[in-house]
Amino acid sequence: MRRRAQEGVIMNNRQKKNKIKLSGSDITFYVIAYFFVGTAAVICVLPFLLIVSGSFTDNGVVMREGYSLLPKVFSLDAYATIFRNPASILQAYKMTIYYTVMGTATGLFVTTLTAYVLSRKEFKYRNVVSFLLYFTTIFGGGMIPWYLLYANVLHLKGTTFVIWFPGITGTFLIILMAVVVTGPVLLFYPFVQKYFVSGITIGAVKG
Repeated sequence: MRRRAQEGVIMNNRQKKNKIKLSGSDITFYVIAYFFVGTAAVICVLPFLLIVSGSFTDNGVVMREGYSLLPKVFSLDAYATIFRNPASILQAYKMTIYYTVMGTATGLFVTTLTAYVLSRKEFKYRNVVSFLLYFTTIFGGGMIPWYLLYANVLHLKGTTFVIWFPGITGTFLIILMAVVVTGPVLLFYPFVQKYFVSGITIGAVKG
């Protein structure tokens, strides 16, 4: 028993010695870091709390006074409506999944192909296409020309395409994807750099 007690005292002394003593600047840094991280967490969680609270609040109160963290007038009418007409909720989720899958898949496909073509130096019209894409970031037609294009020219008014097709890609996304496409080459270069250097050195010696 005494031996175990002595071993326990020795372990406690070792743990005390191994503890890192924080300086005043370290403590200040941790306090500030925890404050900002905690504030960011509260900002991220707050909208979800408002949604949950609003679902248990009477709709008339929400329309008149807005949302609050705690329900002012408790009500289950929102959930009763869901169970009374589940088909509309299922249809809404169905369309949400459709827009998400189609928009993401098609946008990623178009953005990747465009970025790959523009990243190839052998593409003859690379500079022209790049300039036209960049030009759209400086000058835009506005909302009315966009509406006339989709409604009268492409005839997408009243269709599901008009929800996800306009945002299928963008100049910034294409530039970002072009960087990603050429990225693996840049990541692979440090591992083969020594072979390039040795080849250049051998060529110089032969010359």
